[in-house]
Amino acid sequence: MYHEIRDKSNKVKTDIEFKTGVFGCRELLRLFQQSGMFHFDLTAITKSGLNDLDFSKLQRYFERYDIDFNAEDNKKQLLINTDIITEEGEMTVAGNLLFGINPQRWLPNASISFAHFHGNHITSELIDKKNIEGTLDNQVDNLIRIIQNNLIKGSDIIGSKTVDLKPYYPDKVLGNYA
Repeated sequence: MYHEIRDKSNKVKTDIEFKTGVFGCRELLRLFQQSGMFHFDLTAITKSGLNDLDFSKLQRYFERYDIDFNAEDNKKQLLINTDIITEEGEMTVAGNLLFGINPQRWLPNASISFAHFHGNHITSELIDKKNIEGTLDNQVDNLIRIIQNNLIKGSDIIGSKTVDLKPYYPDKVLGNYA
């Protein structure tokens, strides 16, 4: 079998180069991910465990599926079956990002950076800047609130009252989150 793959320098790499280790680790990882053989979100977080999970959030999650997590006899097996932890009891990346007590302890860059500039260029005056941390759902909720707070909202004075004008952006711009 013969495969032809081009690297960043547009050099063609063949199966022979692949088998002899000319491919770098990043290229191999990318190939495994593309083939569906490797899923980063299922990677174990070394030295993490059940104590790093938010059990009240897990209870709320499993209630949606009519499972009483708190009354569950074998919580560990349920968490393994749902890919929240590994067989060894360590959190997966996905388990940490969704149910971790402090996700950034294990994945420091798992956050959203928000910056609002006066103008269309990054060199313009900075109006607001936030680094949003927490679980993914909390990050998204906080980001939507921050965006809404940073949207321009006009008002007009009519008589003795200040009347808010329609926002410049309709709520549907933010989808179901607004």
